[in-house]
Parts: sequence; C-alpha cells; structure tokens
Amino acid sequence: MRTVCVCEGGGLRAAFRDDLDRYVFIVEMQHGVTGLLVPLRVGLLSQGLWATTAYRVNHYVRYRLHSRLLGVLPGIVHRIIVALSGIQIDVQAHIGPGLKIPHGGKIVIGPVRVGRNCDLFQGVTLGGDMSMTTFDPRYSSPGFPALGDRVWVGPGAVIAGDVTVGDDVAVGANSLLVRRSATRRGGRRASSLGIEAW
Repeated sequence: MRTVCVCEGGGLRAAFRDDLDRYVFIVEMQHGVTGLLVPLRVGLLSQGLWATTAYRVNHYVRYRLHSRLLGVLPGIVHRIIVALSGIQIDVQAHIGPGLKIPHGGKIVIGPVRVGRNCDLFQGVTLGGDMSMTTFDPRYSSPGFPALGDRVWVGPGAVIAGDVTVGDDVAVGANSLLVRRSATRRGGRRASSLGIEAW
C-alpha cells in the first residue's frame, strides 16, 4: 500500500492542495458554484478540512521536522480544532493526500494508514482492537487498520484491529469490519456491508 504521507516524502503544500481540491470539486458539482472565492468558502466552512489541516501541520512538525518544541503550537491548535469539529485524528496516523470528511462529529482516527482520496463520514471509528489486550497481558499490542486508495467509509462504520482494506472498497454504514476486506475486481468496486462485515 503506497500511502504518501507528508512524513514519507509527500509535500505538505501538495497534500493541502489535494485535500482542498476534493472539497471544492464537491461544492462545484453539487451546488454549481464556481469562482475564486469557492476555496475560501470551503476553507472557512468545512470542519473536515479544518481537522485534516490541523492534523497535517501537527504530523509534519512531529515527523518531518522532528521537533517536539515546534510542535507545541500546532498541537494546541489541533486540540482546539478537535473540540470545535468533533474529529479526532491521531498525530501518529499516516494519511495520504485528498482525505475528505464531508460531515464533522464523532470521528475517531487512531494511528492508522489511510491511502489517497478516501472519504470518511460522520461517526466513523478507525483504530486498534483492544478486546484482548485490555484484559489479558499475554497478548501483544493491537494492530491498526490500513486503508487503500479511494476507500469510502460510510456513517457509523467501525474498522478495528489489524485489518487491511484494499483499494476502491466501500465500507457500508454502521458496519463493523474486523477482518480483511475484498478489493476491486474486474472494474467493479468491492463493498463490505452489514453489522459484521468481513
């Protein structure tokens, strides 16, 4: 899986531009609004873009500049954005450019790997499987999910544990994904649906 995170050689400015372009494209297509002020409008009104931008700056300072001292201000701004938007993105996550979170609120993204141009909707949780590690010290630390490129994660979905979600996969609303999912086959997008999708 080729996640080009800003700490892995991807440029911070290019990642910002790709994130913004995804939001601008939706506004132009759905509302028919075009012009030079559309990116400004999107930047001011999109909580998902706020959270993604705060995460990227915080992550860049920590992993690319390797400075905890310089990370104090971005860390504070990141916490404020979390409080305002309800979108928690762990600084240890590695997220490719073009992340789109169209609706804010109750989104938790742990130290996962997310590919390019992914969509995450409200109520999504991406994180480790703590079921055994919490109660039994014999088990090692939990694994974390890895999402491929162009993955769509529906509202309320939970992806937990050492799970790999391939490219072009749609995870349905309110799904619990705890095992490896299918990938795109024959030009068709794969999907994972249901209460216990696997």
